[in-house]
Amino acid sequence: APVAVVAILIIAPGVAERMLEGFTPETRSVPTRIQQMQGNAEGADAYTITAGRNVIWPFVIDKIGDRPWIGYGRLAMVRTGLTHFLSTQLDEGFSHPHNAYLEMLLDNGLVGFVLVMPFYGLLLWRSFILFRDSRSPLFVAVGGATAAMILGLLIASLGSQTFYPREGWMGMWCLMFLLLRVWVQRAKVLNAQTDTGMRGFAAARS
Repeated sequence: APVAVVAILIIAPGVAERMLEGFTPETRSVPTRIQQMQGNAEGADAYTITAGRNVIWPFVIDKIGDRPWIGYGRLAMVRTGLTHFLSTQLDEGFSHPHNAYLEMLLDNGLVGFVLVMPFYGLLLWRSFILFRDSRSPLFVAVGGATAAMILGLLIASLGSQTFYPREGWMGMWCLMFLLLRVWVQRAKVLNAQTDTGMRGFAAARS
């Protein structure tokens, strides 16, 4: 892990610059209206560090609280007027909460959230099981690749992304369905081996 971090900083020096934005006065980047709301804050600037998410998330959470069970439907930020409000009142052009978990709750409520999230959890659990099954390189490869892609989505969703199928995540969806195919085939082989062993045991007993 340390080697990977150093390699990233060497190959993409812009990553280090972005990570340090907002921690020093010269890297602060706050719009006038937001600055008026915050006043003369000292130290690290949460607005710059989070790219404005600390400003819009409270409004999104309040909107979720108004209709927590079934949400407002697809593209709720636009349809409810929240995007227009943020644009006109705070000069923030957010048409997406920039948090896939908040988007799911805003669009589909707790009902939709409870229906969708176990799907990702189940596939992640099965990918770990395949990854740990060293009896076949195929199990390890498919399980490891799928786990990496799903974990990447779940972590990135804290600050962006979406749980709706998008072309940018086509590779992940292909891996997930490949995982299910390998899982079914693996179960068939294991069942066949179990049946063969049971027949052999019964023959030996007789």
